[in-house]
Amino acid sequence: MNIWRSLSLPSCPDALSCWSSHQETLLVYGAYELCEGKRTGGLGVVSLAPTGPLQATWHSLGTGVLDLDCLSETCLILATADGGVHAYDPEKGAVRWTLPRSLASGTLALSVDHAARATQTFIAASYSDGSLAVADIASQEWVWECSHAHTHEAWCPCFGAEEHVLISGGDDGYMRLWDWRLRPESSSCVFACHAHQGIGVTAACVLDAHSFLSGGFDEHLRAWDMRMLSKPLAHLQMPGGVWRIQQNEGAFLVACMHGHAAIIGYDGKELTSIALLGGTMNGSLVYGASWIRDLGDSVVCATASFYDKELYLWRMAANDLH
Repeated sequence: MNIWRSLSLPSCPDALSCWSSHQETLLVYGAYELCEGKRTGGLGVVSLAPTGPLQATWHSLGTGVLDLDCLSETCLILATADGGVHAYDPEKGAVRWTLPRSLASGTLALSVDHAARATQTFIAASYSDGSLAVADIASQEWVWECSHAHTHEAWCPCFGAEEHVLISGGDDGYMRLWDWRLRPESSSCVFACHAHQGIGVTAACVLDAHSFLSGGFDEHLRAWDMRMLSKPLAHLQMPGGVWRIQQNEGAFLVACMHGHAAIIGYDGKELTSIALLGGTMNGSLVYGASWIRDLGDSVVCATASFYDKELYLWRMAANDLH
């Protein structure tokens, strides 16, 4: 898989997602920089086309964006360095609403996920103080909060196939499964384990009603069955720490931090490496990676390197993905 196109960015990217708006394919990225003790940053929108130069716009938000999730054609959910979780309209360049929480000064919102069902949509957020929270979009209110979900940074929340199930990972080395219908919060944790050798668990990706993948600082990707969590179904050494995992029809794009990124296959029994991206790029640090849809017959994905502020588009033939 080769670099197809690239673009220099105005700030350090740490989150990346493909977003379709009004029949246009876009990439959105969140970014932040630490400047005089303050995390500043914003949101970038890159217009994509099969040919021609990449067109980009930048929205400064006054605070760093640490994660984002595409909720609809007109709405992104942002986790920001000031502890906020916001609904943002990138076309208008404006925050539509914010979900406030009572947080200690300096607490960061680290990651967000959403679960859309026929009648309800929920948002989950994780925080640098180790807490988790779930909100109902319709009421724009938090419906469940766990203030001590992890003893250190809670790096990721991930909804299960059923929205009342939440998978979380933290810097305390624990992967936890929650049923947030249960009260009180101390009873909501239904499973906990040191899934990645007691090192930080940073990512999860649900496959179906019973299985999911997890990744961590131990540089491994693991497959799990929720009905049998005593040991993983499969595991695979990665070229770096696993930060994010994104699925595309049975293939998984993994942001591997100092190992750049990788495309992985999983057949229900074994995890296999399909392609390594940017493994020879010295100094790259990739937190954001996303599949790109609707750009012809090729398989295209994007990665964003934090310190050198570069966006890369990668392309391969569709039949090489399997």
